[in-house]
Amino acid sequence: MVGPNLAFLGKKARDYSPDISPVILAAHCNQFEILQLLLSHGAIIDKPHPLSCTCPRCREGIHTDSLRYSLRRIHTYRALASPAWISLTSEDPILTAFKLSWELEHLAHRENEFKEIYLVLSNQCKKYSCDLLDLCRSTEEVIAVLNRRNESEYDEEEQNGEQDKLTLSRLKMALKYEQKQFVAHPNCQQLLTSIWYEGFPVWRRRNGFMKILLCSGLIACIPAISLYYLFVHVRKWENCASFGCFLLLLVLASTRTEGSERSRQNIRGPPPSLVEWLIFFWVTGMVWAECKQLWEEGLKAYVRQWWNWLDFIMLSFYLATFSLKAVAFSNTQ
Repeated sequence: MVGPNLAFLGKKARDYSPDISPVILAAHCNQFEILQLLLSHGAIIDKPHPLSCTCPRCREGIHTDSLRYSLRRIHTYRALASPAWISLTSEDPILTAFKLSWELEHLAHRENEFKEIYLVLSNQCKKYSCDLLDLCRSTEEVIAVLNRRNESEYDEEEQNGEQDKLTLSRLKMALKYEQKQFVAHPNCQQLLTSIWYEGFPVWRRRNGFMKILLCSGLIACIPAISLYYLFVHVRKWENCASFGCFLLLLVLASTRTEGSERSRQNIRGPPPSLVEWLIFFWVTGMVWAECKQLWEEGLKAYVRQWWNWLDFIMLSFYLATFSLKAVAFSNTQ
């Protein structure tokens, strides 16, 4: 029997733990209709606190009965990982499944005693996202799913006028949260293959001999294709010109071409010159670009790319040089 506060009344059931409320039990049984009824009456499931939480309730639960505390967390996560609960309560079920699967997988490594249970729940969330992708019946629907943006990304791209651009934001999120089953799904792989062979769709339908002929023709056309990409892609030229100006400033700063350099070299901690100020602003822009890349990709994906380590070391030397120059200048004042 259920009371007004959606809790059990009367005798406690022997088949279920007293921590399992009706809404949690309905989520465990994946009952859409019952869950929808309970949600319409204001039923909620409170997400468990992090393991590092030191609030009075968590400390009391651990000291009173650590096993009951852990089982209560498992019962709650089992309800939160229910396909019925995610479908009825989340505006973005796929992203919710990604984040919950990632969280459960980390909990499996922290609570080793219940590792298998957490891994099963994590795989359940991964299967749920794949099942949603499996419901797509056309390429347009697959693109709509994989191109789904977060609100912040949508606002930024709306300002830049890139709403119709194929960004595959949801696929990038799947890579970030290590959703291998989602990325390896046939619908996803078919779209990626079509994008890879875009502009050359006949390749996949040709036999080996025709592929050799096509490769020979493409090799012969490489010089013309290279010139086309050099002159058409303006942004590449802009980046090259910007880095070229930066190198020119470094050469000017190292050769000491401005001012009375002989007298400046005899002064400890000279004030920064115009070229050094320009280099400082250039390096500041490069640091800001690296910070934006770190924010968008995340720390784990950022450190995996070895060229990011080179950029980090290079910018660290520049910043250390500016810091030492500033200290030397301040000491001479």
